[in-house]
Amino acid sequence: MITPPLPENEDERLKTLEEYEILDSPSEKDFDDITEIASFVCGTPIALVSIIGRDIQWFKSKRGITGTQTPRDIAFCAHAILQDQLFTVPDAFLDERFHDNPVVQGDPHVRFYAGTPLKLENGANIGTLCVIDRQPRNLDDNQKKVLEALGRQVVSLFELRKKMRDISTVKVELERTNSELAIMRDQAVAASRAKSGFLANMSHELRTPLNAILGYSEMLIEDMEDAGVQDYIADLQKINHSGKHLLNLINDILDLSKIESGKMEIHPEMFDLGLLLKEIGDTAELLAKKNQNQYRLEVMSPLKHVYLDITKTRQILMNLISNACKFTKQGEIRLVVSTKGREEEHLLVEVIDTGIGMSPNQMDKIFTEFVQADSSTTREYGGTGLGLAISRRFAKMMGGDIQVESKAGAGSTFRVFLPLATPEAIPSHSQKSGIPFKSNSGASNLILAIDDDENALEILRRTLSKEGFEIITSQTGAEGISLALERRPSVITLDVMMPNMDGWEVLTRLKENPLLSSIPVIMLTMVDQTNIGFALGATDYLLKPFDKEKLLALLHKFKSQQNPDILLVNFGLTRDSLFQSALERKGFNVTSFTTPEAALQALHFHTYPMIILMGESLPTEGLAFLRKGREIIQKSAAQIIAYSQQPTSLATEFEELKIEVLTFNQYSDKELLSVVAKFAGTNEG
Repeated sequence: MITPPLPENEDERLKTLEEYEILDSPSEKDFDDITEIASFVCGTPIALVSIIGRDIQWFKSKRGITGTQTPRDIAFCAHAILQDQLFTVPDAFLDERFHDNPVVQGDPHVRFYAGTPLKLENGANIGTLCVIDRQPRNLDDNQKKVLEALGRQVVSLFELRKKMRDISTVKVELERTNSELAIMRDQAVAASRAKSGFLANMSHELRTPLNAILGYSEMLIEDMEDAGVQDYIADLQKINHSGKHLLNLINDILDLSKIESGKMEIHPEMFDLGLLLKEIGDTAELLAKKNQNQYRLEVMSPLKHVYLDITKTRQILMNLISNACKFTKQGEIRLVVSTKGREEEHLLVEVIDTGIGMSPNQMDKIFTEFVQADSSTTREYGGTGLGLAISRRFAKMMGGDIQVESKAGAGSTFRVFLPLATPEAIPSHSQKSGIPFKSNSGASNLILAIDDDENALEILRRTLSKEGFEIITSQTGAEGISLALERRPSVITLDVMMPNMDGWEVLTRLKENPLLSSIPVIMLTMVDQTNIGFALGATDYLLKPFDKEKLLALLHKFKSQQNPDILLVNFGLTRDSLFQSALERKGFNVTSFTTPEAALQALHFHTYPMIILMGESLPTEGLAFLRKGREIIQKSAAQIIAYSQQPTSLATEFEELKIEVLTFNQYSDKELLSVVAKFAGTNEG
């Protein structure tokens, strides 16, 4: 008998074994199930999960034998842990290492052995999953693959057990990090512009561990709920809540530092204000209920589409509403929207609450970074003192401002003034905010995730599969592009920071390929460079750690959306509003302009799959619009429908662009809707 040598990393291996606390641990059904499967698949009477300690071989799980351990020097598994692959002994009698071994000559009379090493994350082989027979034999290829796969499952169970034990440690670390962040906050009061620039570049380093903490804590909560294990859920939720709180603090600081270092940019776009207010209202109602408040929206002026930075507008309003809900109990929060601001061209949004209010001295401080109204407010309500400062900075960057009126004990009113700019009033170098969704031939529930971070992919895989999506993944850009061509997903999520081919290059290649260019790409990254993403053709841009609900809402929208966006150019036609309403009731997203100039400017900021020209003056202004916008229209391959009383005068010009010409007398609104639906490829109409 040949005694097995010690592994080169024996000291590290034994230390790892202590950290995982496996030796002499109670039996567990999950491990017993694996040995049961291994025995059945391999057709052997004996199967073991064997752990090699300093002097013994101990069985975490066993089938077919009665003992719980053997000396290490006679253990076949002590030889197996020296290998990286499956270790087999077809006939122990014919192997000089084992022919006179006590377990071969005596009970349990081992003749055949096959063991796959249990390699943990740090590379240490702590034991094996093995199968044993009393007759000489071999395993076929399929049996070997199954045995190795089951071994990896054993390792996964050990890793999960350790992570659960480490939860309390993570909690302590989070509390320590929060404490350190509070110190950083105090230091930031006196920080210079150079320090702010440095913080702006720390996004990736700060968000990477938070992404893992938040993602895995959410996954563990779901696992515990599915398993019916309630003991750890409360602690896991505390970890997740602390992580989100820490993320909010970091995001506030990074936003401020980016503003101060001149790296924060404005990205205006045309959007439906009503839809944004509804989205904000859904969240506001939930926030209001926490303190038994009532939330009410009042729209005083008819206003549909506005041209602003939607992300920063949303952030301003949500911050003001969140503060109102926090400082009001059993009261009322009103969001009042009108155009009765300082000037008619300004949008006025008022957030009015019946909360604790402020004194004049407190109002002087609220827009100062890192300062709450007073120290008692900080102790009772928490917060960084950054939200209002950042909101006002955003408003001023968009050409507006925020003002406040308040009285102690009588509530507060915050007034947000934002300019109602039209596209023609915006400098031509401004970036558009994204490419609208166009339907494609891919599977409607197939998502391709491209990210070199396996943790991020696992979080996406677990999150999306539970929502009915099929997800395929790639850790390299080149493979991701190949998968996109092969599978034609409905949506692609894409990270920026990847080796060899980064996300910007991948996005460029996707949009240059005519077979892939129509697939929506959501940037899912820690790199906050929204302008680059949108300029290269991204549909949307989310920062890690990503908002699970926001991502799912985007994916469900792309899954269900069928109709394209429409640019409605209505040159003075009185019945245009009725027709626009009819289109919107059919599910189309319609943007309407009454002048060729405004419509042309809109083309520079948005890609419209369909353009409808309408109006009595169409022959003259319509031709001017087409001549000036011909290059953009042809490049976007937009479908165009002209609705005119004088189609013959446009026939030559329209023929080149292959435009469908309709007349007022021949088509009713219903029939025109059918034509639009036909062009859109839907069954509506």
